[in-house]
Amino acid sequence: MIGRLQDPEPVMLDDMQITADGMQLWFDAEPKVHAEHVHGAVVMRFDAEGSSRQGQLQLDGRNVNWRLLRSKGGLLLNLVAARPLRAEWQGAAEGGRWRLVISLAPE
Repeated sequence: MIGRLQDPEPVMLDDMQITADGMQLWFDAEPKVHAEHVHGAVVMRFDAEGSSRQGQLQLDGRNVNWRLLRSKGGLLLNLVAARPLRAEWQGAAEGGRWRLVISLAPE
């Protein structure tokens, strides 16, 4: 029991969904999020665990490639397009889970 207090269960990524202007990530609890815009790409790190994935979404008729990687510090999400991207995100508790909405726009 004491071990659980000192080393709590990690936050888990449950699901990812592509939306019209970005994506939604569903976690079992609120993760810590760190994000940066690096040379037109969006890089986000989540203090969470989950599986690696990759894909492509459409933004204003143009491709945006995304890749979610497991790293030592959690999950790393990279979003890259031919044109520089800008991202906004917001999270909220919903139905016992945490939903993080990432909205993308060309810079």
